[in-house]
Amino acid sequence: MNIGFWIRRPGLIPARIFYWFWERMNPDKPWLCRGAIRYCEMHLTKSMACVEFGSGRSTAWFAERIGRITSIEHDVRWYEQVRETLEQANASN
Repeated sequence: MNIGFWIRRPGLIPARIFYWFWERMNPDKPWLCRGAIRYCEMHLTKSMACVEFGSGRSTAWFAERIGRITSIEHDVRWYEQVRETLEQANASN
């Protein structure tokens, strides 16, 4: 962490602390802003499909909400971890 960044921008500290707590309380949600997550929760349906560049915790989250997801991942080791997570979540779409 670059402490100089925060010293020069103290007004950003409360938002960053809030987001830090929010992430810990919502470990299954993707790394998107809360507004984007709310929008997706309200509008995604099983009739939809998506392409995701870079897999991770968002992959399983989207898989629960849409009919088909194609995730493109360049790191084979990370792909294996995400694949295991999807298998445990019974996500076959």
